[in-house]
Amino acid sequence: ETILRDFKPRFMLFGESLINDDLEYFEKLCDKLIEKNLDIKFGTHFRANITPALARKAKLAGFEDAWVGFEAFSDSELKEMNKGTSVNQNMETIERLTQAGVNVLAMLVVGFSDIEKETSNCQNIVQTIEHFSIRSYTDKDGITHPLPVQFRPAPMYIVPGSFDYREKKDTAMRPWKSKYRTDRGERDILELETELMRIPYTFKRPIPDEKIVELMMQTHHFCSQPCRDKWCLQLQKTI
Repeated sequence: ETILRDFKPRFMLFGESLINDDLEYFEKLCDKLIEKNLDIKFGTHFRANITPALARKAKLAGFEDAWVGFEAFSDSELKEMNKGTSVNQNMETIERLTQAGVNVLAMLVVGFSDIEKETSNCQNIVQTIEHFSIRSYTDKDGITHPLPVQFRPAPMYIVPGSFDYREKKDTAMRPWKSKYRTDRGERDILELETELMRIPYTFKRPIPDEKIVELMMQTHHFCSQPCRDKWCLQLQKTI
């Protein structure tokens, strides 16, 4: 309320990594936001474990955007990643949030496993996109809309805290170094490189970067969002 009074924002992004990790806490938060009836919308990161009733309550509380780290739509990859979720849970979470009218940003990881597993996962993602592209939801005014879901693949990175960070730190990783420089940002980049020198960040992925780009572009090809095509052209620069 203090932030709203002093700065009057229209949208606020929660910095909490998984706001619904504790479902009881999140429901109490939603109840309080509904009670306050604040004139603001929210976005945050969700875990793939929300119930239909809580998804509807989240929408009423003002949650418009849900970033969900689905990572993969392959049970074998999810298990290897130690995600603690399944493909069915991922599908249910998309269905529950979008049916409540919450925009889902489905975060995906490319380059975690070998080519065979990555290709299979890519095919699963395409099938998932096709499945949700023909579904719709009806809002409170009785108007039907396409499900508000975006699929966002990205190349995998390992950072301190990743479950296999120690294993790969000395064998497959190297200090971060910027590939793109400008005269204006040279000093800032050098300072950042020095700061991150002792923290390996980039690493040799299990599959070639060219294959990662190919798989990412396959996914984007099937996304229905019109703004994606231009972004696809920039994928080579991201890795």
